[in-house]
Amino acid sequence: MAGQLEGLVTVLTGGAQGLGEALAMRLSREGSRVVIGDINESAAASVARRLPDAVAVQVDVTDFAQ
Repeated sequence: MAGQLEGLVTVLTGGAQGLGEALAMRLSREGSRVVIGDINESAAASVARRLPDAVAVQVDVTDFAQ
């Protein structure tokens, strides 16, 4: 059975730990491809490696230029 988000891409900021990490896992289970953005790129990459078809990017949401 396909998840409700099958075929979609979700961009998630703050996804490297805690609630963001849990949300990344849930989005993936529902079929979404997940882009995990976080200021801590290595932690974001760690989460992305555990998910199928996910990527990690370093981003500081307090920096408007990013």
